[in-house]
Amino acid sequence: MKILEDVSGYDGGKSIITLGKFDGLHRGHSKLFQAMHNKKQMCASSIHTVAVTFDRAPGNLLLENRQEYIFSKEEKYLIYEKEKTDYVLEIPLTKEFLSQEPEDFVKNYLVKGLHAAHIIVGSDFRFGKDRGGDVKLLQRMGAEFGFSLQVEEKVEYDGREVSSTFIREEIRRGNLNHVNEMLGYPYFLLGEVIHGNAFGRTIGVPTINMLIPQGKVMFPNGVFATGVMIEDKLYRGMTNVGVKPSVGKGNPLSAETFILNFSGDLYGKICKVEFYEFLRKEKKFNSIEELKEQIAKDVQTASGEDKWC
Repeated sequence: MKILEDVSGYDGGKSIITLGKFDGLHRGHSKLFQAMHNKKQMCASSIHTVAVTFDRAPGNLLLENRQEYIFSKEEKYLIYEKEKTDYVLEIPLTKEFLSQEPEDFVKNYLVKGLHAAHIIVGSDFRFGKDRGGDVKLLQRMGAEFGFSLQVEEKVEYDGREVSSTFIREEIRRGNLNHVNEMLGYPYFLLGEVIHGNAFGRTIGVPTINMLIPQGKVMFPNGVFATGVMIEDKLYRGMTNVGVKPSVGKGNPLSAETFILNFSGDLYGKICKVEFYEFLRKEKKFNSIEELKEQIAKDVQTASGEDKWC
């Protein structure tokens, strides 16, 4: 997979393209990627699949309209890899770019830049100045420039269209099961293991600590059954998301994970923590012994469910 920041970096021939903001990379997006691969199997082996997106959400162009993201760039790259996309074009988002006419975008980016042979979009896809471009415009320009268009219907969950907005709402509400159903895979956090206060080690429960990046939408503070990917092997874990109120004040929001059946030094390494099940809310305990008893119960729960790993 190649990541491009400018369309001039595309060095392939004819392409099959899908377009979107791809914030959550959910089941609706997976439908588009699957359609790309199905089309590629019907075409010449030299044709490439290209996902066209932006380097940030359009809402974040304006400081007064900051939008939390579901996955960071690095987290999304893992998903693109899993989708086996040949190229990802992350267009730097500027007001000038958003103000261009939709016809100019099609000509300069899709036709001249990416040599579009086939384009796949959702039924509500809009683009260009004042969101003036739609599937009807793509159909008309496809007839002019020689590319075909495929329109996929939206995926629904619980009577509502699956969207990044819907997923963010459910994350904030703590509805982990709903989130994972809409994503089609477990919600996850990717980050560097940092040094904590080593409190877990002193009570016989060594943990790894990862900061929650500012801007990433996260569940309400609590304890979760998780899986931890270490060098392509998945371990069961138990993760506390919060500020660890029982061990001090002023702690930053972090994910502290106890990994079952693992020992080793992970400081400075990049780990992926997948969230499977909510266990309980974060709370402040009256004593260390009370905390240890609860941790033992959490570990027993997290280790007893085969469905998680």
